[in-house]
Amino acid sequence: MAGKLKIKAIVIGSVIDIVGSLVFGAIFSIVMGVLHAMNGKDISSFERDFYSNVPAMTFGLIIGLLFTVLGGYCSARIAKENEKINAASVGVVGFITCLPFIGSLPLWYNAASLILVIPAAYLGGMIALFRKNKIVATPPKINMCN
Repeated sequence: MAGKLKIKAIVIGSVIDIVGSLVFGAIFSIVMGVLHAMNGKDISSFERDFYSNVPAMTFGLIIGLLFTVLGGYCSARIAKENEKINAASVGVVGFITCLPFIGSLPLWYNAASLILVIPAAYLGGMIALFRKNKIVATPPKINMCN
């Protein structure tokens, strides 16, 4: 199986996933912090209020998983073969990356992240494979005039 893995593809896909998620998370946290302050709330309550804001946390989770899909997609496209295993490997890297944050985020968020990160990356690989096969397998032209 090691011959099927394309390390460059996995690294690039993982960087897309992790950096994209972190940049989005930072921007989203800043926006939420500004909104928190504009509502006259003390900054010391921001973390508690943010983590208890289920819609905001769900939105962040979805965007993070979309970056995982993108990372899996890019990994599969770069690998050009064994797309699904290379994309799923991006999910494994994402899973390992999630582990240090387990104690700092709500339990439901951690559980959803850990359960969905590998399937999200795999989905990216499936999308890449579908697009590859769709491009390669063009339908025959039918001449209706003869």
